[in-house]
Amino acid sequence: MTPSQTEIARKLGVSQRTVSAVINNNGRISDETRERVSKACAEMGYQPNRMASGLRGSRTHAIGAIWPVADPWAGDSAISLSLVKLLNAENLATYSAPSTQDLDVLCQQVHELAGRGVDALFLHSIPSLLGNPKILQALKAIPAVVAVSREEVPDFPGDLVVHDRYAAIREVVKHFALTGRKRVSIQIEPTEESNPPKIEIFRQSCREFGLEEHENTLIPMQKSTVPRDHSEQHRNAIQNAFPNEVPVDAIFCVNDVGALYVMRELQDRGIRIPEDVAVVGLNNAPTGVVWSPPLATIDRMHDQVAQEVFQCVTSRIENPDAPKQIRFVHMNFIPRSSAG
Repeated sequence: MTPSQTEIARKLGVSQRTVSAVINNNGRISDETRERVSKACAEMGYQPNRMASGLRGSRTHAIGAIWPVADPWAGDSAISLSLVKLLNAENLATYSAPSTQDLDVLCQQVHELAGRGVDALFLHSIPSLLGNPKILQALKAIPAVVAVSREEVPDFPGDLVVHDRYAAIREVVKHFALTGRKRVSIQIEPTEESNPPKIEIFRQSCREFGLEEHENTLIPMQKSTVPRDHSEQHRNAIQNAFPNEVPVDAIFCVNDVGALYVMRELQDRGIRIPEDVAVVGLNNAPTGVVWSPPLATIDRMHDQVAQEVFQCVTSRIENPDAPKQIRFVHMNFIPRSSAG
């Protein structure tokens, strides 16, 4: 059992206030006394109660996280893992909850983390939730909040890291145009909330680079009954749209796993990649590199997102009254062989 500050003070013959001042690194304490107290704390196995100090109005050195826990398609769980490592290196503990698109569940998660007295919260969510009045009200209980979203969120009360994919989608279309493609397509599930903006930027980019729209510009996928399952959906969409000939010369798939299924379907039909049809995915999955041909893709820049969130969290804790920040991390197109 960890000793109390009073027990340490009694052993050294000093006041409990002196021990507290050394532990919390404040007050005017002589170097000799500071060294004696620090040595006694180490020898007696003293561990500060961060939660108790937080309840007294001090920092708890704890950070809340609402983030994708298991995300095999986008891989954003890797960002959370990097952040936890960065925060732990700064002696900051983390309390984690899985991200959700359920408004009431998200509000409850925020309330629970606020009840733990966390110094800050970082979360990953969609713009419609981050701008919801109930969420905005709940977040007021957290001293510092940093959110990651695909778009800016007007009036968001904390710092915001915009994880932008639209510039990279434009680069994909530009690459298709520069390599002589004429009939390009995007394969996507059009009713999912995050997808209509992707479709629109794809169409806008086609017009910008002189690629005419056609009846197969959009290759729709049916909504999966299995959450986040984009595997066979992609192959089935190709089979449904093109039961015989494939009248396009480039396909942009909105994740790498689905793109690999599309490539397999095309290759099984004897269609050459990229000579006949170019294929590009999204998420930079490691398996894409070892495919034949290697899969062109969009890198989500996970490490950069983690660094930006980490810097926002730590700077906000140190300077809570600083102006709110909006930082942008742009995903990056990687033009491997499958794109031609």
